[in-house]
Amino acid sequence: MSSKVKYYEEIYKTRSDYKRDLEPMYENITAFLTFKPNSVLDYGCGRGNLADLFAKNYGSNIYKYDPAIAEFSEFPTGNYELAVNTDVLEHVPEEEIDGIIKNIRALCQNAFFNVHLSHASEILSNGENAHCTIKPPHWWLQKVKRHFPQAYIVPSNYPNSCSIITWKPSAYKIFQISIKNALSTVSKKIRSLKNILKTIATLPNRLFEFLHSIRSIQLENLKLQDMQYRDMLDLYSGFKKIRHNEDITLQTDHPVAYDSPDHINPLGTIQDNTRNYAFYKKCRDLFGPDMSFLDLGCSGGGLVFDFALNGHVAIGLEGSDRSKKMGRANWRTIPNNLFTCDITKPFNLITAKSGAVVTFDVISCWEVLEHIPEKDLPQLIENVKNHLSNGGIFVGSISKSPEDPLHVTLHENAWWVEKFKIFNLSMEIGYDGVFEFKEFCRGIEGGIFDSHNYRSDPHKGFHFIARKM
Repeated sequence: MSSKVKYYEEIYKTRSDYKRDLEPMYENITAFLTFKPNSVLDYGCGRGNLADLFAKNYGSNIYKYDPAIAEFSEFPTGNYELAVNTDVLEHVPEEEIDGIIKNIRALCQNAFFNVHLSHASEILSNGENAHCTIKPPHWWLQKVKRHFPQAYIVPSNYPNSCSIITWKPSAYKIFQISIKNALSTVSKKIRSLKNILKTIATLPNRLFEFLHSIRSIQLENLKLQDMQYRDMLDLYSGFKKIRHNEDITLQTDHPVAYDSPDHINPLGTIQDNTRNYAFYKKCRDLFGPDMSFLDLGCSGGGLVFDFALNGHVAIGLEGSDRSKKMGRANWRTIPNNLFTCDITKPFNLITAKSGAVVTFDVISCWEVLEHIPEKDLPQLIENVKNHLSNGGIFVGSISKSPEDPLHVTLHENAWWVEKFKIFNLSMEIGYDGVFEFKEFCRGIEGGIFDSHNYRSDPHKGFHFIARKM
C-alpha cells in the first residue's frame, strides 16, 4: 500500500467529482489485445468505469482494487488474464513503484500500464502535487521489464502519457494506430493552420487589444504597488495596526464547497483579490469605529484586510480552499480572519468564549449570487440574515452576463428583489441611496479583473443594498 493512500481516502470521501469516464482508455487497451481476457483486474480502479466496460463488452469476470476506497480495498488474490493499471503509478513515490509492479506481476502475466508524464492540476492536502513521480517513457519501460519477461511501449491516445503492455503486440496494430494518430495530428495541424489564418485577418484589432491590455496590466500593477506601499507606511508608522481575529470561530459540516464548479475550476478564487478603500470609508462613515464586517466569497481576502487593517472585526468566508493552500494574497497575512466553507450550507460564526452567534454591521457579497444554483439560494440568504445585525446592511453586486459558464442563476433585477422579499429583506438597486457608484467594489470597471461597468451597462449586472424588513 502506498504511503500516499491516506490523502486519496480523504479525496474520495469528500469529492464526488473525483472520477473519470475511461472509455477512451478502454479503446486504447483493446486495440492491442491479441487474446480475449476472461478475467480482468483493475489495479488502482478509483471510481472509473474501466473494468465495467470489459464486463459489458467481453463478458469478463472483473475485480476492482483501490486501497483508498473502502469497497475496493481488499487486496486481490488468484490469477487474472489481464491487469490494467491506468494513471496510478505517477501518484506513487518512486521508492514504492517496484513493489506495486511486483504485486501486479504476481497476479497476472498480461498487464497494461498507462502513466501520465507531467504534473497534475490536483494538489493534495499536504500541499504536494498529486503526480509525485514524473519520469520519461524509457524509465517506466525499464521499471516494468524488471518484473515482466517482456514489455513494449505502444502508442497512446492520451496526451502526455506512456502506454506499456507486457505481451507481444501485433505489428499491424501498432502500424494502424500510429497511422490513425498521425492522421489525427495532421487534422489538428490543419485546424490550427485555419485558426492561424483567421487570427492573421484579425491582427490589427488584436494588436490594439494587446496594447490596451498591456496598459491595463501596467495600471493594475501601479495600483497594487501603491496599495502595498501605503499599507506598509501605515503599519511601520504605527498609525494602523491589523486587528487579527482571536475570538470568532466557524461551525460548519461543510468546510469546502467541493461540488461547486467554482472550486472544481477555481478561476476566480486564484486570481481575484478585490480591494476598495472608498467602500471601507463609506461603511466606516455609516457605522462608526465599532463596525464589524463579513465578506462572503472573499477569494484573496483583500476587503477583509482593508477592514482589519483599520482595526475592525473582519471575517471572510471562501468556498474553495485553493487560495488557503497556496497561501496567496492575504491568506498568509490574516489567516485567522479567513475561513473556508460552503456558504450554501448551514454555518455559524460564533464567539469562542460564549458560543453566541456573531452578527455583523456590514455583510458583502460581490458577484457571488449568480454562481449559486437557485435551489441553494434560500439557505445562503438565511445564513446572511442569521449573521446580519439589526440596522446592518447586506451589500454587493450581481452579474447578469450569460458569457461566463459559472453563472448559473441569471435573472433580471425584479426577480432578485422579490426573492429577497420572501426572506424579509428589502433590496435597493442603483445609485440613489447611500453608496456612490465608485464606493461599490465590483462592476465599477475597477481593473483587469473587473472590466464591467454596471452603471453604463445595466444589462450586465447591478449593485444592491439589502436590509432586514
